[in-house]
Amino acid sequence: MQNNPDPNRNLDSTLSASSGAVARETAHIRLALEAASNARIRPRREIVEDLLYACGELGFAKSAYYPVPGRDEHDEGKSAPGVTLAREAARCQGHVRYGFNIVFTDKDRMQVRGWAWDLVSGNAVEVDDTFATTETRNTPQGQTVFSLTRDESEWRSTVNKHGAITERAALLKVLPRWLLDRGLAACLETVAQDAAKDTARKIERMVAAFGSLGVNRERLAIFMAKPVDDASAEDLTKMFGIFSSIKDGQSTVASHFNMAAKPAAKKEPEPVAPIVDNSAKPQPVVEAKQQEPQPVEKAERVEAEPLTSEEAKRIADEFLAPVRAKSLPVPSAEDALEELLAFEIGGE
Repeated sequence: MQNNPDPNRNLDSTLSASSGAVARETAHIRLALEAASNARIRPRREIVEDLLYACGELGFAKSAYYPVPGRDEHDEGKSAPGVTLAREAARCQGHVRYGFNIVFTDKDRMQVRGWAWDLVSGNAVEVDDTFATTETRNTPQGQTVFSLTRDESEWRSTVNKHGAITERAALLKVLPRWLLDRGLAACLETVAQDAAKDTARKIERMVAAFGSLGVNRERLAIFMAKPVDDASAEDLTKMFGIFSSIKDGQSTVASHFNMAAKPAAKKEPEPVAPIVDNSAKPQPVVEAKQQEPQPVEKAERVEAEPLTSEEAKRIADEFLAPVRAKSLPVPSAEDALEELLAFEIGGE
């Protein structure tokens, strides 16, 4: 047999929860008034000394600040107090109460309320945050909607993350600004001094920390606009603040790193032709081509006509004329003719 549900059941439970919340708040107010009457206001010197001592511890300092998103050039490189620093400043003051409560929850949404209350000044602040209790995830079967209430560890992590966000916002409105600024400056100095001691080892720790969040070296290099190994102490200080911000739920990986963009492929360097110094090597001797001698046309030989006796005698007389003029012994014409003929024959 099936029982019919009572239509007033949800209304009764809501009223019961509301009356219980009012009772708790009334009890808190009564206790707070009693504590305020007996509250001891600590001297400022003691408050600052306690806070600076905590900020000098490296583990605390790394998680005590968040980088400010660069909305313009004035915000670039600045940092803001984190929830860890705000809680420590409230503890050092000794008269500030803080925390968060779950206002309501259903199958799709949840609302948490962070609050802070200065018992001495009476300043009280509340900050609400409503968020979805389901999220869409990519699976091999496609996009699937998951409910955070199905996994207790994930449920607690989500509630504490949003509770810390509201708690920090309330504390920053109650705590004195000068105290937070002193603590923030001390934390940044502690982290920077430690990063400057052994930068190479700190870089490897930073890479390992962001690797646990799914951010590899290539993403870090794109974000810093320089190779990871060239990171300075200032870069490490900023990156540790970003890691704390993501871990505490104040920001997400996607708000700092563009995970959708693919890193640029590495370009292989083009081969460079080796420079050869030809001055040190002997240059090859290029032999000049010898021009072939041009054939010389052989002159045709012209046969002379034989001399007659009268012509030979006349030539002999012309040859002997100078000799006769000097009164030298003159050979006979016959001897001269023979000598002339012998000269012509030998000259051929």
